[in-house]
Amino acid sequence: SSLRGGGEGRRRGKGPAPAGWAAMAGAAWPVEPAHRVGAFELGMGVNKALSVVQKMGSLDAAEFSFDESRLFDVDLTLRLPSLGLQLCFDGFQQDLRVVCVCLRGAAAGNSDG
Repeated sequence: SSLRGGGEGRRRGKGPAPAGWAAMAGAAWPVEPAHRVGAFELGMGVNKALSVVQKMGSLDAAEFSFDESRLFDVDLTLRLPSLGLQLCFDGFQQDLRVVCVCLRGAAAGNSDG
């Protein structure tokens, strides 16, 4: 299976999106249920995921969130809105547990009802 990233590679930083983001947003991504979406593999560490995002061009569009008062009790979240992805990491082990994919472009184009 494959997944096509949506959108124009929007980002919150100034200027155009880096070439890596645009390439990933328009490219077909391999999807292996219960294993990976693109370069993001279940079980990978948060540092490796951040490195993958950085190699795509920039972390400017990424939103990383966690609870400072309960660092190891609450999951970490890395949102990549320009790619339509949200990565959820275990708070204690800091490994990737869930990949959420937003298929807004595919759903909007469906006229079958």
